[in-house]
Amino acid sequence: MEDYDRKVLLKFESTPSWLDFSEKDEKLADIKDVPTKTNLFKYLIQLAEEGYFIDLFIFAHGDKGYFGQYGADEGTEHRVTSEDILNRLSPAKTGFVKMPIRIVWGTNCYGQTLGETWRSVGAKTTAGAQYVNFYPTSWGNFIDDWNKGNVSFDKAVADADTAAVRTVVQTYIRFVDAPSQEKAGKWDGCPGLKHVLGDDSCARQYFLNCWIDRQDGLSRRRA
Repeated sequence: MEDYDRKVLLKFESTPSWLDFSEKDEKLADIKDVPTKTNLFKYLIQLAEEGYFIDLFIFAHGDKGYFGQYGADEGTEHRVTSEDILNRLSPAKTGFVKMPIRIVWGTNCYGQTLGETWRSVGAKTTAGAQYVNFYPTSWGNFIDDWNKGNVSFDKAVADADTAAVRTVVQTYIRFVDAPSQEKAGKWDGCPGLKHVLGDDSCARQYFLNCWIDRQDGLSRRRA
C-alpha cells in the first residue's frame, strides 16, 4: 500500500497476528472494513467518484467465474461472481461509462476467467491464474516491482514467479499437504523414494484427487 494516495483495505479480523502478513497495511490504510460484496463495490465506486485511478489486489480463493468464499451459496456477501461485477459496476449503477481501474491482480484460482469481465467494466489490464493457483506467494514480488513505477505490468507479472516462490510452495506440498492428504485417505501415496513432485503416476493421482478435483486450493498466473 505504500505510495498510494488513497488506500482501502477490506479484510477479516480472524487472522492470527503471527500469520498476518498485512498488519502493516492496516496501519497504512485510510479505510479498513470487512470484505463483503457490498463493501467491495461501494468503495470501488467511491474511489472513482473521488477521482482516483484504482489498482485492485484480490487475496482470496476462487473458481471459474467467481472469487471469495469457496463453495458458498451464489448470493453470499463473501463471494463475488462475474455477474456481480457486470451488474454492480454497470454505467446505470455507477454513472461511469468505464470504471477507472488500472489493474486487477489476484491470488484467486481461475482468476483468468474473470479477466474479460473486469476489462469490460473498465480495467486497463488484468492478471489471473489460468487454472489452480499453486503460487499465490508471488504476490510480494509482483507488487514490489509494480510499485516501482518504471516496470511494465507484463514484466512485473512474469518476474514474480521465481525459484524462491516455487520452492516455498513445493516444499509445503511435498512434506505437509501430500502426507496429510494421504493420511486422510484422499490418495494412495508414492512408493519407495518417489514423491509428488516427480514424474510418476502417484504424483498425477495426488494432484488430480487433492487439487484439480477440489479446486479450492492455491496457479501460475497469466496476463
